[in-house]
Amino acid sequence: MSTKRLFLAIPLDESNLDLCDQFLKIQGALPVKWVARNNWHITTIFLGDFPVNQIDKLLAELQHIFSSQESFEIEFDKFCLAPDKRNSRMIWAKYQLSPLFDNLVHDIFSGLKSFYKKERLEFNIKLHKQNIPHVTLSRLRSKLMKEIKDYPANLKLKAISCILFESVLKPDGAQYLIISEFPLINRPII
Repeated sequence: MSTKRLFLAIPLDESNLDLCDQFLKIQGALPVKWVARNNWHITTIFLGDFPVNQIDKLLAELQHIFSSQESFEIEFDKFCLAPDKRNSRMIWAKYQLSPLFDNLVHDIFSGLKSFYKKERLEFNIKLHKQNIPHVTLSRLRSKLMKEIKDYPANLKLKAISCILFESVLKPDGAQYLIISEFPLINRPII
């Protein structure tokens, strides 16, 4: 059975992309490989290997799930080593915890769980104990990194859509291909 490696993610707007770019510039020559700008996103759900012959049904289900999801804002928190300084494996652009982001993740999870059951697909999707909105800027090859230069900012990201991506693994890094974009319902942000 042919599969594609899929995930859902919120795209970054230009202001948030530029913020991450500025952070990378002040870091200097760190011994890390940075994720390419066109791959920056905030993952909501990682589906993993998904049967190609079921993608059209998945798209219809996602259209249904997202038809009731409202847009929202999340506030940038900080750039940091993740999951923490002691066990750093990544560098993140971290956003503040958000009940609206958490609700989106749980609604997608619940909708997909029902869909997988209906289609008799094996459900292997996992939720984290805490859904931390973040952008992975680098995956560290060594745990020797203990500090990065701080770059404080006061910025928000308006989540206006969620994208279904295919992740194609290549020797020089993953390539993310857009399969479909699902707009979130526009509501006034107060």
